[in-house]
Amino acid sequence: MKILTVVSLACVTAFAFSAQAVKETDAQKLALAKANGAQLEKQHVMPKTEYVQMRQIAIQTDDTGTISDKDIDYLSGILRTTDKSSTAPGFIHLCAVADFTVIRTFGTGQKQKIMDVVTPLFSSKVPLDQRAAVAVAEALKDKWAIPYVLPLVNSPNQVLSKHAQAYLQLVGYQPKA
Repeated sequence: MKILTVVSLACVTAFAFSAQAVKETDAQKLALAKANGAQLEKQHVMPKTEYVQMRQIAIQTDDTGTISDKDIDYLSGILRTTDKSSTAPGFIHLCAVADFTVIRTFGTGQKQKIMDVVTPLFSSKVPLDQRAAVAVAEALKDKWAIPYVLPLVNSPNQVLSKHAQAYLQLVGYQPKA
């Protein structure tokens, strides 16, 4: 139960650029990330430094609407090499892709790099991985993910299924009659 509370709290922080979070200064957001990172490390979810780095990227990306190639590479590395000893690898992936969902302006080739690293998450057996991939597809508002999202519409995970349906509607997918 304790780990679920920590993961829930950190997950809120991962996507925490809500109305209240916008009012917080970057320094306050970073302080919260450090506190949450310490709890996540204590629960063997992920190293504090890794969590704080992801949140720093999120803060900068949210502030500017852009992301550097270096930061995409860092987050991509996390998605590819999550420590098997983690108690919540899906959560780590969700945190990493959260940064991709707030990009408003892409540099040359950045969308493709993100799509390439996110695509394997669609076929993961971990619903949070699949949810993370759908979140990126929704944010990119591009039809590239339709073949990967279609099977998720029938997922027993209702949250995942609803987001898959929302993505398909967002990109104007019409099933063939």
